[in-house]
Amino acid sequence: MITTVREPITLVSDFEELLKSIYDIEHIISSDEYRERRKSTLSAYQVVINICEPFLKATKDIEAANSIGIPDYGKALCFPYRFLKKPSTTAIPNQAGEPLSEVLDGVFFTGLNFHFFWATFPTRERYDQVDITALKESWLRGALIADRTMGNFYHGEGGQMAKNLFDVYYSNMCEAVLTKEIKIGFLKRGGCKSFFKNIYWAGALLGVQYDMATK
Repeated sequence: MITTVREPITLVSDFEELLKSIYDIEHIISSDEYRERRKSTLSAYQVVINICEPFLKATKDIEAANSIGIPDYGKALCFPYRFLKKPSTTAIPNQAGEPLSEVLDGVFFTGLNFHFFWATFPTRERYDQVDITALKESWLRGALIADRTMGNFYHGEGGQMAKNLFDVYYSNMCEAVLTKEIKIGFLKRGGCKSFFKNIYWAGALLGVQYDMATK
């Protein structure tokens, strides 16, 4: 199985670079307030990085998805099985599974890091208060329909920023993999975009549910 998840500090830094490519936010990320928020984000990663691991594996491998134990999880969330009739990203010809794995991880962590960037929460650093088993079980089920529950969760500028970030990441990263590496046709790409959008919102949902679990 191809895994591309990197260190939390790298994931956060990559997200900041994505933000800076779209918005003028240097004054924000250089502020003392943001440095404190970044510190709490890295604290949260001590929990969320392990919780999301089986989910990210499920997006790439049907056996990993079925091992989660939720009915039809693989049919819904395993990209190669759902769109390519392949059991895993490793079964995709011409090593195209590697860039696919990278963008599956990337779009997820973009959603997660957007939540941690935009939303504040007073107990975010208290990762030791989280019931990891309960959070994992609840979130894995919620991730199936994250686009429905999270699509309008953020209001005003936050809602627009969340949508812009997905659109930019999808256009610049995901679509190139779909068209050039995997060579998915135009009609099927509409379904692929909806799939990636749900993965993005699943990341944001994990951030929300993690925050609530620290109370």
